Amino acid sequence: MSDRIPARFPTESMRLMQLPHGTSGRRLHTYRRIPTSGGEGTVRELIDGVFGYAANKTILYQNNLNGYLTLFALDETILDKDFRSLSGGEKQRIVIVITLLLERTIFFLDEITAALDNRMKQQVADYFLSHEDWTVLAISHDDTWYREGVRIIPVGDS
Repeated sequence: MSDRIPARFPTESMRLMQLPHGTSGRRLHTYRRIPTSGGEGTVRELIDGVFGYAANKTILYQNNLNGYLTLFALDETILDKDFRSLSGGEKQRIVIVITLLLERTIFFLDEITAALDNRMKQQVADYFLSHEDWTVLAISHDDTWYREGVRIIPVGDS
């Protein structure tokens, strides 16, 4: 039996990936989109700003920050750099770190690996898909998300 569901959209083709886990009883929180371009100030100020929202104030993110920076090949000196001066891949990895620091179990990831090299794409996909208690919906053109146990839903004419 195939998990493929045909669909047609007027946009270029993309694939939706969903890790099939039950989510009943879990609350889904929505937040403002974290900027990946045009963010003003240092990376530290950006992170502090996200955790300044009332819904995030109780999260003790400082305990995990350096671990996530290391996991995604970022030196802690990046915290004092202007966010706008970072490369696209660095910005993307900072956004991933912030996403993980929020301690959620449901993730909607839109082209999260687009600006990353192949090694880092694999690292990100492996990390998100290694947590069986998480629900992950990833939109991606990258084949790095393909693996056993992941439901693939092709969208478009590919």
